[in-house]
Amino acid sequence: MGRSSLSSKYLNVKTITLIAALVVSIGCGCGLYQGPRPRPGSTTADAPRAVDVANPPVNSYNLRLSGTTESAHSFAVLAPQLEGAQLSTMIITSLIPDGAHVHGGEVLVQFDSQAQTNDFLEKQNKFSELAGKLAEKQSDEQIASAKDETELEQAESNYKKAELESQKNEIVSQIDAEKNRQAVDETRTALKQLKETFHLKLKAAAASIHILQLQCELAQQAMNYAKSNAAKMTIRSPLEGIAVRTSIWLNERMGTVQPGNQVNPGTSFMQVVDPSKMEVRVSVNQADVIKLQLGDHALIKPDAYPGMSLPAILAEISPLGQEGNFSDKIRVFSGRFTVLGTDSRLLPDLSVAVDLDLAKKAVPAGNSTARRD
Repeated sequence: MGRSSLSSKYLNVKTITLIAALVVSIGCGCGLYQGPRPRPGSTTADAPRAVDVANPPVNSYNLRLSGTTESAHSFAVLAPQLEGAQLSTMIITSLIPDGAHVHGGEVLVQFDSQAQTNDFLEKQNKFSELAGKLAEKQSDEQIASAKDETELEQAESNYKKAELESQKNEIVSQIDAEKNRQAVDETRTALKQLKETFHLKLKAAAASIHILQLQCELAQQAMNYAKSNAAKMTIRSPLEGIAVRTSIWLNERMGTVQPGNQVNPGTSFMQVVDPSKMEVRVSVNQADVIKLQLGDHALIKPDAYPGMSLPAILAEISPLGQEGNFSDKIRVFSGRFTVLGTDSRLLPDLSVAVDLDLAKKAVPAGNSTARRD
């Protein structure tokens, strides 16, 4: 009887222990259960959610773009295109230092102008020679025309005199009358021939003078082109700013030009930029462009200066997209940010990161809640 009582008590204790362990397990499971997912539009009070402290949620509304700086006001320095010249390259004789402050009208670069100066002198001499020939031809034609006019007047006088003599044919002998008629015919024919010759000479003289005039005009144009080419050998800055040399292909490598280098016509090798107003050009894919609006504020952070940041505002978005680099189905749109601050280190062609906090944008009309992280 004693053993049965002890066995019964042992079973009761074991049963109670199992029941307690089961209750604890159920309680822990209830503590981990977060309930159903919140419906769209519900608040955090309606559907609380657990937060992983070690891995906080990423703000899906923040956007980072990559861009390149440029100046709103700049002047590109190009090797001049010469009119009518056969030079393939030009030699730089002097060049303003890179990063130097430039005033309006200051000389930026000087090319070797000896060839252009010699060409101008040759064209000038040729023009002067043709102009002299033209003046001499005009003078000779005036003299010849005056002589022809005198002969024509004399022929007209002879013809009139012969006609007067022929009026006496009724009172003179038949022989004299015949002589008078022959004189009239001869003087009339001579006058006619002189008139025709005179007009032909005038046309020939006008044609010769016109040809010389055209030659003089062409020579003058060539002289002006040569003078313009010589003037192009000196390039001055039209604005005040900072001179920035750009990298070009030199001697089978990329580099910046130096005095003594040769450059091809039309090559851009320097810029004069106004650092007081800078801009940033960015490319935005079609998934992000719908999030942007004109007037959005951003921070630009140059990659070359980690601790530097300046405010900017979105000033322009291209309405038409272009094919992306990796897929022709993804469109890329061009955007332009205006930098609101200034910094002497901010120069053109710097790669920058553009950070936009879209969560702080104003809520459109009709929405009762703002977007949250």
